[in-house]
Amino acid sequence: MTAGADDFCIPVLREAGFALIGDLRYEQHVQPWWHPGHRMEFLLYLGSPILAKGTKSYFLAALSAAGETFVRDLAAVQDLLETTFVEAHLAFTYFRDVTSALCWRRMMQKRAARRAEQDTADPASQEAELARLARQFDARKNELRRTESFLKLNGGRSQLVGSYLTGRSGELRKELGEIGQEARKVESDVAEARFLLQEYRRKGAAACMIFSFSSNLQVAANATDFQDATNHIVKEVLDLDRFQIRQKLNGGKLQVFVEEVRTPVLSWQIQWAGGRLNPRQLDRLGPAFQDLATCSDEMTMVTPVEDIVTGGAVRDEKKLVGAWVVRNFMKRLGVAPEPGVGRQKPSEGKLPIWVGLAMERHIVTPEPETLALDQAGSIYVSGASGGGKTYLARVIIEGAASYELLNLLVLDPRNQSASVLLPEDREEVLAQYGEFGMKREQARGFDFRYHGAGIQAGQPLPDDLAQLGFGRAIVSFKEMSDRGRCELFACILERVFEEHSREEAESLKTLIVVDEAHLFTRKRVGEDAVAAAERAERTLETVLREGRKYGLRAIVVSQSSKDFSYGAVAIREGTGTKFFLKNSDREVDYAADFIGDGRQIIQLPTGVAICHNAAWGVRKFRVRPPLSKVFELSSEDTRRLLGKMSRGPIHQASADAQRLLGVATDYLRDTGAAINLTEAGEKLGVTSKRKMQDLVEELKRKGLARTTHLNRPGSPRVITPLSRPESD
Repeated sequence: MTAGADDFCIPVLREAGFALIGDLRYEQHVQPWWHPGHRMEFLLYLGSPILAKGTKSYFLAALSAAGETFVRDLAAVQDLLETTFVEAHLAFTYFRDVTSALCWRRMMQKRAARRAEQDTADPASQEAELARLARQFDARKNELRRTESFLKLNGGRSQLVGSYLTGRSGELRKELGEIGQEARKVESDVAEARFLLQEYRRKGAAACMIFSFSSNLQVAANATDFQDATNHIVKEVLDLDRFQIRQKLNGGKLQVFVEEVRTPVLSWQIQWAGGRLNPRQLDRLGPAFQDLATCSDEMTMVTPVEDIVTGGAVRDEKKLVGAWVVRNFMKRLGVAPEPGVGRQKPSEGKLPIWVGLAMERHIVTPEPETLALDQAGSIYVSGASGGGKTYLARVIIEGAASYELLNLLVLDPRNQSASVLLPEDREEVLAQYGEFGMKREQARGFDFRYHGAGIQAGQPLPDDLAQLGFGRAIVSFKEMSDRGRCELFACILERVFEEHSREEAESLKTLIVVDEAHLFTRKRVGEDAVAAAERAERTLETVLREGRKYGLRAIVVSQSSKDFSYGAVAIREGTGTKFFLKNSDREVDYAADFIGDGRQIIQLPTGVAICHNAAWGVRKFRVRPPLSKVFELSSEDTRRLLGKMSRGPIHQASADAQRLLGVATDYLRDTGAAINLTEAGEKLGVTSKRKMQDLVEELKRKGLARTTHLNRPGSPRVITPLSRPESD
């Protein structure tokens, strides 16, 4: 140790407002100092040379200003600590053993959040109030008995006395009623408080999270150097506290509310009261450790691991804090999902699609939000213009397109779906990829047959419109009249439904996306197109009501349920999953039937959706950015795009599938009938039923063939070749 080093260090620290709180001389000489004003610790290594650094600690107080004590985005907090601070420490302790005091504090937080007021009465105070009311009630009851006795003794002899006693008797009866009513309310509150306290004791869990950061290590060889080092450490710690903690945590982007550790002993509280003694053990230690228990309680949050329910209503939702902490930290070791990359095959009948990141209240979490497409039934997506419904529909289309065996038909009254062929290249969209763990190189277009019915672009519509229900196809109605648009829409749905209804299916086979569906309704067309729009609504209603048993589902994208007539009940009620994005008052009442407070959709940020399904309830999430471009191409741009692109690979079947198509074509030409699949397999020399099924499905996806069950014993299946798509 440098001679006299402590002589010039101590005056500098004391002058700066620090107080010595310890002295460690085993092997090394280290002194911790504490500044009560700055609430920071100063670690001094008295060696040669002198080393010093500052440390400041915090404990998690709440997630939001409303007092919700649960941090969900721990990964973001950890990233902030690692990227901002030279040295950061985070400790977490979790107990299922909680005290009544901690439970009561949680109850008061939830009550204050509901009533916008602070109610500090604990069960003991409420019971004391109940006892006071009981004494007051007895006193008034005795006084009433005496008053009525005097009234009887008076016997009407004195009209003045009788009038007074009668009036007093009425007042006492009124007071007794009021006291009784108040007592019943307090008694009810006591009973509810006792029940809730018991529920929190049984279902509650205690958690404590503390993090601290340190300044850079400073080196000093003399008094001048040490003075400069001390000034630098204090400034660095206070600047980090002001510009990082205050601005980025408390009220900032992360919305995680923390409080400073106020005394030095609390810096190590997690090791003593957290790591070794749980809250109930501390409570049992008695008055000697009351200060320690009180300090521990200040930093401890209580959350239920099961829903707290009273009167059939959830008073406090479960929050698995321990699981969230571990998952969020482990999440940093993994990678985000890569939607639509490669081809996926359905597994066990499930078709999961990654649509974004789950949200808890207004906080976006790292938890992927997935849509189980096979379990969702038909889907309704509503949102005002600019709310993000088109992005959500595109995300679902991209996810569905990643399943090779799933047929996908997009009916687009405008022309936004044409851009699905193009990869996203706009900087304002690509810049969002990082927030979802996506990479810019993931942006890509998707293969679809494009039929520009109104603008004469892409392939002409097939003679048999049922072909559109196989493979992946887009029909654009851009530049068509209201009447022509609605008539063609109805014809397509009628033929696709008729073809699918030939055979029942246990799983999803074909998904139809009706974009901007309000443009096919009688409320949004001219007078000359009302009849055609009525037909379009009826046909869509049939698909929604009866399509499920044939493996046919629909996604209806519209601005509001009010766009549909009241007669089209299935359009509003035949969708099992509903997505609500930012919208106006028109949709509030309808949304309220599914998500509770319907007015919350008015304040939704762009790109945030609330989903309802009877199987999984209500979920809120932020929609991921699409991989393909979401942009309405002009007619000329669409023709130019399709002229440059080679669609051959989209429709080119494999060699074996082409051989099967040739066999079916030759048989139809020679006999005038469709060939039985068994006979076709024999001609090809294919004995595997699985391989034949794959070849048939490939031809159907490419729009080159269809199959039909004959009305004969054994329901033999035949394959009929269709007109080939026009080549480029």
